Amino acid sequence: MLKKSVLAVLAASALFLGGASAANAQPDLGDYPDDVSVTVFPTVIRPLETSTITFSEDYFEPGEIVAIDVAGESGAEAGLAAIAPAARSTLTTSKAASSDGSLVAVFTAPADGDGTYDVSFSGSRDYTAVITVVPFGVALPSDVSVGDSSLANTGGGVSPVAIWAGLGALGLGVVALVASILRRRRA
Repeated sequence: MLKKSVLAVLAASALFLGGASAANAQPDLGDYPDDVSVTVFPTVIRPLETSTITFSEDYFEPGEIVAIDVAGESGAEAGLAAIAPAARSTLTTSKAASSDGSLVAVFTAPADGDGTYDVSFSGSRDYTAVITVVPFGVALPSDVSVGDSSLANTGGGVSPVAIWAGLGALGLGVVALVASILRRRRA
């Protein structure tokens, strides 16, 4: 009986305190530095306006050739300043990352732009920036912020309240177990 009670308490403790551990991301990511990010600003623009896509240092390998492609309505008429101004007919081009692995691209919406445009970057890491072009005469939606490309918080951290609740439940279980054993010995 004692073995079963101890095993039940241990199993309950393991489930309560270790439940989120499977969702934790690996802390040592090997090839990926912890502090890389991508910013796209602004994410909502008008025709002929620009949006800047900035990759932080170490996002790409230093000097790496990064393939860039734009997809969207009239995408072939969009511009990619600081990438390949002469490549406006196809908008499939490439650019070398700087010596620190960073990259900056400026997207210029076409004159008749409308809808979303996917600006895809392919290299040692892939990224697709989504930029929305709203034609003149249509109200702009609220600006949408784009987060960085770091790993998502999976909720693997245990709050101090949960730790104290678990310890309290474990303590009450031990007290109940000891009381049960003492009651049986006296009987």
